[in-house]
Amino acid sequence: MNVDVDLPTSLDMAKAKQLAVQLSNESDELNRQIGLVEDMLKEIGFGVPAWIRCNDAVSFGYGKINGKWRVGIKSSTNTWPFSESPRELRVECIALIPALLAELVRVASELTERMQAANQTLREMVALLELEWEL
Repeated sequence: MNVDVDLPTSLDMAKAKQLAVQLSNESDELNRQIGLVEDMLKEIGFGVPAWIRCNDAVSFGYGKINGKWRVGIKSSTNTWPFSESPRELRVECIALIPALLAELVRVASELTERMQAANQTLREMVALLELEWEL
């Protein structure tokens, strides 16, 4: 059986190898930059997760991933730290960093207000219990 297949030439293979190295270097740089964003978020210390839609199937966010606070990407079946997610998704979601930061602030602000209300309620309960039990 004769199969007519165009095999890559050595020049094509050299270009492919060069392109693979470039892609890997760019991916490493993207991961390094996201690492800096993660460090800044850890320094702020929100301690709350926030996720926003990147597309119909994927969310981009910040939360505990494998026990650590990380920037990540999640689909219906997987949650990856950013640096371990598919490259296509990293490129697609990266422009959403400002929106993610805004969402983190919104979530932290909302949670702070709810905590303040819960603390006020608890203080009132404790005060009533102290009166009843004459502590």
